[in-house]
Amino acid sequence: MLSALSFEQAYGQSQEQIKGLLQEGIQADSSEESTKKTKITKEKKVKAAKEAKVKVEKVTMLKEERAPKVKVAKAETKSLPAIVSQTYTGGAKSLMKNADQLFNEDRLYLANNYYSAALDKTKKKKLKGVLNYKLGFSMFQVRDYPMSEKYFEESLTYPAKKKKFNDAKFYLALDYKHQAKYEKAKESLKDFINETEGNINLDYQRTKARLELKGCEYALELIVENPAYLVTNPGDNVNGPFADFGPEIRRNELIYSKITGLKANPDDDTRAVSQLFSAELNKDQYSYAQNFSAILNDGNDYVCNPNFTLDGKVVYFTRCSLIKQKGNICTIFKSELVNGIWTSPVQLNSSINQENSSSSHPQLVEEDGKEILYFTSDRASGKGGKDIWYSTKNENGEFGPAKNMGSPVNTKYDDLSPFYHVATKTLYYSTDGKATLGGLDVFKSEKVVNGWLEPVNLETPVNSSLDDYDFILNANGTFGYLVSNREGTTTLKSATCCDDIFEVRTTQITLSVKGLVYAENNDGRALIKEAVLSLKNLTEGIVEKIMYNGQSFTAPLNNECDYELVASNEDFEDLSVKFNTKNILKSDTLQYDLVFKERKSFNNQVIGIVYYEYNQAKLTAEAPKTLEQVITFLKEYPKAQVEVSAHTDGNGADKYNLELSKGRCEAAVSYLTFNGIAKDRIVKNWFGESNPVAPEVNQDGSDNPDGRALNRRTEFKIKASN
Repeated sequence: MLSALSFEQAYGQSQEQIKGLLQEGIQADSSEESTKKTKITKEKKVKAAKEAKVKVEKVTMLKEERAPKVKVAKAETKSLPAIVSQTYTGGAKSLMKNADQLFNEDRLYLANNYYSAALDKTKKKKLKGVLNYKLGFSMFQVRDYPMSEKYFEESLTYPAKKKKFNDAKFYLALDYKHQAKYEKAKESLKDFINETEGNINLDYQRTKARLELKGCEYALELIVENPAYLVTNPGDNVNGPFADFGPEIRRNELIYSKITGLKANPDDDTRAVSQLFSAELNKDQYSYAQNFSAILNDGNDYVCNPNFTLDGKVVYFTRCSLIKQKGNICTIFKSELVNGIWTSPVQLNSSINQENSSSSHPQLVEEDGKEILYFTSDRASGKGGKDIWYSTKNENGEFGPAKNMGSPVNTKYDDLSPFYHVATKTLYYSTDGKATLGGLDVFKSEKVVNGWLEPVNLETPVNSSLDDYDFILNANGTFGYLVSNREGTTTLKSATCCDDIFEVRTTQITLSVKGLVYAENNDGRALIKEAVLSLKNLTEGIVEKIMYNGQSFTAPLNNECDYELVASNEDFEDLSVKFNTKNILKSDTLQYDLVFKERKSFNNQVIGIVYYEYNQAKLTAEAPKTLEQVITFLKEYPKAQVEVSAHTDGNGADKYNLELSKGRCEAAVSYLTFNGIAKDRIVKNWFGESNPVAPEVNQDGSDNPDGRALNRRTEFKIKASN
């Protein structure tokens, strides 16, 4: 990696980095070399033991429910205390060898101690140059950029050993950039590019250097007068002294990952892990974070990046395991909530989890009747580094072949933490493969018919000179979260070592509608589980379906528009409410609770009558008008049945009239079934002349043709509507 690793990038790759403060000055005393070579007085042994006890007690406290936090306002830039060189014994080369081994094991803080001890012991200029370089690089990996800068600058004052470390200016430039020293970063990058031209071993760094140079120029030219977002730290109830990342919004809860598992015993080759935690948000106040689920969490692995379905009953998440010779391999799992208990996690199929590669950051979305899983993977078939992929569920409920999102989203560097905002059809993700203000920056790309638009940097304050990723928003886009190691985090080491979760709130006028869906009953109101909701933008002529999770609904709104909110359920009367967003001067969420009323009973209600010519069974030209009204009613009330009853006038023999009325009934029924009304919803009856509705003879005994015309009829009567 060319930039320091965030926890989201590394997933434990630098586990010893996090516990370094707790192990400084203790670890070496337990080694065989220290026992053999260190001449220490009884007084010093007692002192060292006391210091060790204090640090062990500190770790124990951190493992309690409310671990104390130390706010580091400013990175320490002084050299490590001289006691280090006294505690870590041996010659400079021997200490450097030990440091190299620890570095290769990703025990970087302890490696820094050994490098520092070696540097303190040697007077050889070439070795000082090497040790300063290695300290600079190791400090860079733990994201202590002021210290890294100090040692890289110092390394450049010594003669390079056969030009072995001639990429120092490159990493020094990144140190400057991460501290927002963009002019100095530009100068160092230009020097590195010019001085290493022709060195094929540094082609990759040179290419990245040119990209970093563009990032510096972009940062210097950037002017943000009206930032779109406000970014704040939610406080100690959420963020701890180690890394906190992978936020997910579930109703009024923040579900996220928290680094745990650090042990006090310095002899243990302890590996940090992450677990899922939850914190409830109530009126801008968070409850103290609690362990989310013992079933989902695993004390041996990283568990992170939760993503819940809309109903909250299914969760997708990442689990990363340390595998020998392969490092950390991340895999996406799924679990379901059954009777209030999460089921044992099940690994997703090979379309998502490919052998010998990592998959992480799952996000399942529902769009256009399809379920699509976006995720991050470093599989070999990508563009380079980590890429964003997607897979669509098939009819069997399995995820189909994964597809690379390709350009312009993915680059040959790292592209990760995808979040697709369905309402705005916008993909948010982080990358260091474009011109960034720091390391990882958050970008957005809008979905269009033929693919994705060129990603746009979200600028400050979302992005900083450091790493910014895991950006998410709520349904209406007014509130969300971000992960960053910017200054202001809660940490035990340098000001920028560890990631925290930050709140993100929009500063632009953003409107939305929300509400609950009820049904009236004898006891008042009760929430209903099923409803079809749609939002009609009457001004712009747009109709959008609203996702309903059985409890509440929400949808974004445009300014200065007329709207109609429509709801339907086959057991109740349809309902709608009209409103507008005119003359609203600040962000707001409009509340409209929908209350279904019990469906009216239409039993035995005649909803239409068609009439016939004398001695005819075929439909007249006027009949379809009535029949279409009947069809509309039956489609609106899909549970209703209709009785089709046909009649004749009194002329003719009884047997003939009975057959004539049957013909009239069949003609009407044929029209209904041809137009989509199922036969099992129709009851057929014919009565001949037996059920007249009008007299066919006047009082004076003369014929009454108007009465006979009224009797030549077919009636459509509702038999059941519930």
